[in-house]
Amino acid sequence: MEISGHVLKEFNIEQPVFYAEFDVETLARAGMSATVYQAPSKFPTVERDLAFLFPVEVLGGDIVDEAMRAGAQCLTAARILDVFRHESFGEDWKSIAITLSFQSADRTLTEAEVANGVQSIVAAITARWNATLRS
Repeated sequence: MEISGHVLKEFNIEQPVFYAEFDVETLARAGMSATVYQAPSKFPTVERDLAFLFPVEVLGGDIVDEAMRAGAQCLTAARILDVFRHESFGEDWKSIAITLSFQSADRTLTEAEVANGVQSIVAAITARWNATLRS
């Protein structure tokens, strides 16, 4: 619903404002689950950047999905960092770099834990697309 003009004027708001009200019980009965708030971890996030050579038809979203499915413990996020094409790679190849974020809710991760997670992601990505890890 739209907030009435006289209320907006009272708060010096010069653009339309809308609101919505949801019945959480009705949504739950329809199969939608409520998002549960989770406090941020007090332990540090460890990030690792990896760059691979991929066939040009590989999509960045598929790479992120594969990284998240790879089974790396404490992997909390994966995102595309860079996409780069260069003649030295060949016409059918491109470089895609990803950033991986690892974090635990109850402890500081060890370097070995992060390295194991990175290895499982590298193995999954290289196996799926015959990608090459760039150094």
